[in-house]
Amino acid sequence: MLQRSALLFFLLLSWALSAQKKSLEPLKTKAEVEIDGSLQDSIWHYAPEATDFVMLSPGSGEAIPAGFKTTVKVFYTDEAIYFGVTMLDPRPDSILKQVTVRDDINQNHDWLAIAINPFNDGQNDFTFFLTSAGTQGDSRTTANGEDYSFNSIWYSAVQITEEGWVCELKIPYISLRFPNELKKDWGFNVIRSIRRSREEYSWNYIDRGSGYSWEYQAGILSNIRDINPPIRLSLMPYASTYVDHFEDKTTLDFNAGMDLKYGINESFTLDATLIPDFGQVAFDNQVLNLSPFEIQFQENRQFFNEGTELFSLGDLFYSRRIGGAPKNITNQDLSGNDTAEITVRTEFTRLLNATKISGRTNGNLGIGFLNAVTDNNYSTIDSAGQTSQRLLEPLTNYNILVLDQRFNRNSSVSFINTNVLRNGEYADANVAALLASVYTKSGQYRVDAQIKRSDRFQGSNATRSGEQYYLRFGDIDGNWRWAIRQDVISDDFDPNDLGFLARNNQIRNYNELEYATFKPKGPFNRTSYTLFSVYSQLYDSQRFEEFYLGLNTFFLLRDFTGTGLRLRLKPIESYDYFEPRVAGSYFYKPYNYSTVFFISTDYRKPFALDLDFGYDRTPDWDRDYYNINIEPRIRLGDHFFIIPQVTFDLFYNDRGFASLGSGVPVFGSRDVKNLIALIDGRYAFNPKASLGLRLRQFWSRVDYQDYYNLNANGTLSLREGNDDYNLYFNTLNLDLRFSWWFAPASEMVILYRVALSNLGDDINNNYLQNLNNAFDSPVQNNLSIRLAYFLDYHQTRNQLQGK
Repeated sequence: MLQRSALLFFLLLSWALSAQKKSLEPLKTKAEVEIDGSLQDSIWHYAPEATDFVMLSPGSGEAIPAGFKTTVKVFYTDEAIYFGVTMLDPRPDSILKQVTVRDDINQNHDWLAIAINPFNDGQNDFTFFLTSAGTQGDSRTTANGEDYSFNSIWYSAVQITEEGWVCELKIPYISLRFPNELKKDWGFNVIRSIRRSREEYSWNYIDRGSGYSWEYQAGILSNIRDINPPIRLSLMPYASTYVDHFEDKTTLDFNAGMDLKYGINESFTLDATLIPDFGQVAFDNQVLNLSPFEIQFQENRQFFNEGTELFSLGDLFYSRRIGGAPKNITNQDLSGNDTAEITVRTEFTRLLNATKISGRTNGNLGIGFLNAVTDNNYSTIDSAGQTSQRLLEPLTNYNILVLDQRFNRNSSVSFINTNVLRNGEYADANVAALLASVYTKSGQYRVDAQIKRSDRFQGSNATRSGEQYYLRFGDIDGNWRWAIRQDVISDDFDPNDLGFLARNNQIRNYNELEYATFKPKGPFNRTSYTLFSVYSQLYDSQRFEEFYLGLNTFFLLRDFTGTGLRLRLKPIESYDYFEPRVAGSYFYKPYNYSTVFFISTDYRKPFALDLDFGYDRTPDWDRDYYNINIEPRIRLGDHFFIIPQVTFDLFYNDRGFASLGSGVPVFGSRDVKNLIALIDGRYAFNPKASLGLRLRQFWSRVDYQDYYNLNANGTLSLREGNDDYNLYFNTLNLDLRFSWWFAPASEMVILYRVALSNLGDDINNNYLQNLNNAFDSPVQNNLSIRLAYFLDYHQTRNQLQGK
């Protein structure tokens, strides 16, 4: 009886889900239309239409008002699929239309999003955004969400009319990927955003409180037939020139190379970069790192951002390892000696080439392979008038293989292997992982499990091996949600030859309970409350590390002001086994509590404000930490937008590691001040041309009052002597960037860049004096011009044939 009831329940649930899926059969034709946003071509009178949109946010499922009726017409040819969309608006003169650059689609404008999934698997959406100002954006659904680094070639036009706004889109099949055997039904949905009311509507109903993804809840484009995907071959040749001035020396450099994309078949694509040039990527946000752990920086290189969704599975791939700052793999002594002053100059590792292949079969097996080769890297050492070079990092091959089998829509099992091979006798590394993420049929519960193993080899022998295990089980559907998880990392697990792991040697247990609302009620559009606890200990000795409790809240008010509070309490002492930088030692920390308050005002206003205030207190040390972040958002008209930001951190009576004195950790009581001043602004002339400014200054000052020895029980005792580990650090970066998309996917960039920094121990309370000290340091000025032109085989062939 119980089995029959369960079967009936799942049948009813499946029927309910399928009943929610709208279906539209588009027209197949040989007609071509001019993309001008008018919908005057006769074919639009015959094209079937999708209408009856329902609310996505802030409500859920309510019918769109008649005055905002939205109609989407669809037809397709042998080469492309076309969409004509009419969006009524009773006040067309009030349609917001801020001009932005490509992919910046969530500003003060209306927008439309069309999601297409030729696999119809609820996971591989290609989404095309178009704003009321005519700006394009596109993304791909990945395991980690939306990947906006995906850029494809498609055509669009927008017109504001007396009844609202109208747009046309032409999406060539070269911009999509298909299963090996073309399916007749495609996943399909459309979302319309009305900015002035902050309302969003979708064609197929999306339940934001469901455990199923938005992609899973799409409708259907039915009976797609007789499509022969074109040859997907494109080249992106580029040329760039750089003029660099540093310390009265000016150098001129010229580079040329090419990126290549080739569709091996309907599903798989080969990407290669030949003689890569990353001279114009954004600078890193440098800080003064007082912690024992490495800082992870954002990847800004296009090749390693685009089409890498498979490689991000399992968090084993940190692309900055490839061609980044070199490690001293050869263990060179760069300290010099006591009698000769030395200067060491180390360049970034040069990337020789990189290739990746990725795609998904008709059986929903995703396959990804990436390989990259970096050149020998040397440090040039000037000592006592003699110049020599020492090899820091040898010629190295990096690769990663991913197999990702999807089933039951959202569930998956994946295998990942990363490998690093170095020329010569130097250490090689390999990491393998097996991952599983399984949803129940109802979509209410999910289980995640991971097993990872790392090995380092010297010759044919493994010199260090370790493991990581991860298990999570939780309720992901509805208003009430909960999760429990455990992460076990052995003391020898080390994926950092090609991945990133800040620390190992830990067993961490996490539990959470959340209550969230998704529909407007009272003064709120949406709310969430999350209680959680964390307990961690060392893996090798099982020794206790820390335990804390937390509460996170979030409230979205009816006027679209977001605010919330985060509380954390460490009710008992904790132990830090990494801060001493010496194996076997640990640092005792008393109980502690902290709070963060934040507020974000309505972005529709010409002036909006994001404000964060944090406070952290350790009573036994009389230690206080304050954090203030002020981020105004200023919009002057539809073309100019600027975000100044000031972040100030202040530690009073902080205690931490200062130095190793004769191999013994020296701790200190210190006041630490950090200031980040940032200006990020852009003037968009039109959707294809813009002038951007990014100016960032970071200043840090570390002022020690007392020094301590670390006792065997983790406490501190006052240290005698004349230690002086005071420290200041200044860095300033400026990018002034003009970008012009002069043809589809073809861009010219003119970039002027300034960079300077200085580090010392002569601290000064005056911020301006420290800034003057920074300007007295050597300043690097760089002017570069880069031209990249997109060549597509299919388009070029048609042009040559006069089509």
